[in-house]
Amino acid sequence: MTWLARILFKITGWLPGLIAFRPKFYSEDRKAKTKHIKGKAIVIANHKNISDFFVIYLTFFFKRVRTLVSELIYQKKLLAFFCKCVGNILVHRERSDLSFMSECEKRLDKGDVICIFPEGRFVKEKDLDTFKPAAVYLALRTNTPIIPVYISHNGPLSRKRINVGKPIDLTKYCNEKIPSSEKVKQLCEMLRSKVKELGHQIELYEKYKAWNKIDFHWFVFDSLRFFCKISQWLVFPTKVHYEEGANKKNDKTIKGRAIIVSKHNGLTDPPILTVDYWTRRTRIIIGDDAFNSVKIVKHLGVIKYNRTKGQNDPKLMIDTRNILKCNGVVGIYPEGKIVKNEIGEFMNGAAYFAISTNTPIYINIPLKEYKPFHRNHVMIGKKIIPSEIFSEEQLKQKETIVKLTEILHQKFVELYSQLKTYEKTKK
Repeated sequence: MTWLARILFKITGWLPGLIAFRPKFYSEDRKAKTKHIKGKAIVIANHKNISDFFVIYLTFFFKRVRTLVSELIYQKKLLAFFCKCVGNILVHRERSDLSFMSECEKRLDKGDVICIFPEGRFVKEKDLDTFKPAAVYLALRTNTPIIPVYISHNGPLSRKRINVGKPIDLTKYCNEKIPSSEKVKQLCEMLRSKVKELGHQIELYEKYKAWNKIDFHWFVFDSLRFFCKISQWLVFPTKVHYEEGANKKNDKTIKGRAIIVSKHNGLTDPPILTVDYWTRRTRIIIGDDAFNSVKIVKHLGVIKYNRTKGQNDPKLMIDTRNILKCNGVVGIYPEGKIVKNEIGEFMNGAAYFAISTNTPIYINIPLKEYKPFHRNHVMIGKKIIPSEIFSEEQLKQKETIVKLTEILHQKFVELYSQLKTYEKTKK
């Protein structure tokens, strides 16, 4: 009976839900596709009003979601009947009754998804309330991943924006089935901070428009990219080479946040780089001298870099970090200027942003300045993921930024040398 009621609710409620909430879904990590849960999971989310329950159902539409519901909901006959039909789990908040935990464990053993609103009540304030420990205990006892979710609330008639975070395995932070109360508080605060971070990420998505595939805000930029792409095919034919072990799927196709580092041979490099990774909008860091002298650059979504302030430019630091945090793509020329026929000294910017935002670095090395109606050669290297090279402790150290810059520079020297050799042999 519960199974049938849940199916009928989803079928009949899907279209009205889309109309009423107009949901827009985000993922903390696009590549992870966190909306598509495989196996059991515990979903936690902020809680503003009763609509959150239905939003969670829409978000994880193809999973059996059973929500922990307070006794206050069961005091309303219609809602109580509905909750029983779809198999929700009753929680008596005023009693010391933990029977709901055993019921949750049974449901998780069957591969269901348990939804918990850890604030335990409707919270009208902007900041999140303290998280209750039920999700922590349940995750540790059943070895179940926790999926954090943030649901934006900008008014009763506004569209819902839902950001789904990456699964969190609490056993990495605690190896005890029954941890101390102090440890539980720490884990609850960690989960609260994560949900809060997802909410901040939605604000960044809306401000920087890094996520949107189609957006009027980017009409000029996308139109210019389209024009540049056609020009590249017709005027700047390019032969792409790959480092040994690299390939188009893993090292040129970008799905989540990314930093593209490239060699700067001439003024044509920035517009061509924006179309080399055609499926994503690439925000390139450009010096203020080029920004002010080349008018079209202003319409290419670039990030202005004040050379006199150097790497202490606060606007550059804030904008770049925020774009990466909301899964945007940033293009950086680590040499900081045009350098022909060799690899110049590298600045630390690319390494700093990669480490501070946990962002992979994609390598794109053009051999020479792009020339019209000539065969242009580009080398694509294997992407560099800082967390795979350095330990968690090393990533917190300032010296690691210098080390990553040195690794990146050495990689450029090797690949640039290979590319020059390749061109000579072809000649």
